[in-house]
Amino acid sequence: MSAAKRSMAGLLGALLLPLCVAANSDAAQSTAWPVANGQVLATFGGKHHGIDIGAEAGSPVHAFAAGTVLARETTKHCGQQLRIRHANGAISLYCNLVEIRVAVGDSVARGLVMAAVAPAAKGGKPHLHFELKIGGEKVDPLMHLPRITT
Repeated sequence: MSAAKRSMAGLLGALLLPLCVAANSDAAQSTAWPVANGQVLATFGGKHHGIDIGAEAGSPVHAFAAGTVLARETTKHCGQQLRIRHANGAISLYCNLVEIRVAVGDSVARGLVMAAVAPAAKGGKPHLHFELKIGGEKVDPLMHLPRITT
C-alpha cells in the first residue's frame, strides 16, 4: 500500500473509530487494550499488518471495542483467531488464542474477556497478534488504543 493510501486509511480510522466506539458503548467512549499489562513486541508496518503484544500464556484477551463476533477460525499462520465487527464496519482481529469463550454472532462489550493468549510456538514468546481494519484498510492499531500511562 502506498504512503498516501496508508495516510488516508489512518485519517479515515481516526475519524471513524470514535464513532464506532460511541455507537457501541453506553458506559465509556474509549477503546481497551486487548491484553492488560502486555508489552508491544512488534509494531505495524511493512509486511506486519498489526501489532504483537507480549503476555504470559493464559492471559485474558479483551474486546478492543464493542461489536459482534464475525468469525472464529484456525489458520496455520495465526492459530485460533477471532474477528470482531464494530460499528461503521471496523474489524479487529485477534490471533494466537486458546480457551475461546465467544461464538460467531455473539455481541461483545468493550473489555469483555473473549479468550486467552496461547502458549508460544517453538522458541517464541507468547503474544497476542492484533490487527485493525477500518474502511477496508489495515491501520496501525496503536493509533486507536488508549495511551498507557505509568
